[in-house]
Amino acid sequence: MKFTRKESGKGPLFNHEPDTEAEGMNLDALAKSRDTRRKLMEYYKFDKIPESILVNDIRDKAIDLCGEKRGSNKSAVEYVKMRGQRSSSSDKDLIMPTARTVFKTQKSGSRKGSLSKFPQNVGRTLTNFYCVPGGTVYDPFAGHVSRMQLVYETGRNYIGVDVCDEFMDANEEVKRILMDRNKKSLIKNDAEITLIRGSSDKVDLPDECADFTITSPPYGFKGGIEYYGDEPEQLGNARSQDEFLKRISKHIIENARVLKDKSYCCWCVNDFVLDKVFHPYHAQLIPLFQFAGFRLHYIYIIDLGATIQTVFMKRIHEWKTFPKRHEYCLVFQKSDREEREIDYNDFFYEKRIFIAAHRQKYVIMCLEVGRKIYLKYIAARPGLARLGEAWLGVATQGEVFI
Repeated sequence: MKFTRKESGKGPLFNHEPDTEAEGMNLDALAKSRDTRRKLMEYYKFDKIPESILVNDIRDKAIDLCGEKRGSNKSAVEYVKMRGQRSSSSDKDLIMPTARTVFKTQKSGSRKGSLSKFPQNVGRTLTNFYCVPGGTVYDPFAGHVSRMQLVYETGRNYIGVDVCDEFMDANEEVKRILMDRNKKSLIKNDAEITLIRGSSDKVDLPDECADFTITSPPYGFKGGIEYYGDEPEQLGNARSQDEFLKRISKHIIENARVLKDKSYCCWCVNDFVLDKVFHPYHAQLIPLFQFAGFRLHYIYIIDLGATIQTVFMKRIHEWKTFPKRHEYCLVFQKSDREEREIDYNDFFYEKRIFIAAHRQKYVIMCLEVGRKIYLKYIAARPGLARLGEAWLGVATQGEVFI
């Protein structure tokens, strides 16, 4: 079997020349199957074949200057593990300082509280699997050194965008550390790191310049989950979840523009409760991606490990919810132009997206998300609809404005 990558941007698929002499139920076929498995495992750098539940290895850590400054949720995991062990007097000297750090962080609020950490081993697995070797990874929410290091160390180029000055200052410093390490290493890494300070709803990058996206977007509103900064463009400071979804949809559309056709896009997200309301964030994002020209390819569960919430049995009893230890990895594939046209016809048929009005050569399409209607110009041809760029805004249920 010959393994070669397709043209860059067509996705991590193999061209397969079948060996007709090694098919069926025979020893040659078994040997060929084992050889194929070995080559694929080596190619993707898998120690074992991953399954649909990807488990976070808390021992796999990246340089995190912001996390060290604010505190991090790793101490909660360590506390839960230590608490489950039989403690002696000497153990308490270790456990109690950790517990005090956890509870202080938990009570400090989102502005001074801990920052979530991206699972490094999970990100590395996804990058090796979905991005071509030597390809370019676009991260629209670079955050506090969440994915830059893991992408760079897999030999891929990294483009990270973030509007937060605190995060980007730390990213620049970690980039310098990684470059210094590379200079001293005997095995040189030719990958490049590009950091763009600003909002990813509009970036100064050419069309279809990236081979893969892996990111973890902000979530929550009114600064109620995590504090990302006071910049006006911060999505986490939206006044409501409806406003948040409207604003993040522009980032998704820009993500589609930057990615090459057929490339994959992984957004790792978590549902959340805010003001006693459960928000199924991962489900709310899916129609926005479909509207931008993506196909939902798969959904993985990421097991983040033990959570500090297991300590508070009274709260579990009162809220009637078990502690949450997972998040979702939404995997999308950008459709090519012909498929995008077919997708929109399918949406018309399923009435998830409907025509609001006709105006000369354009069709105004509406996408219902929650209680909001999103309007967008779609350039029209006979029998087909092609994705345009002009964003109109949002109308409430039952309203259509042109």
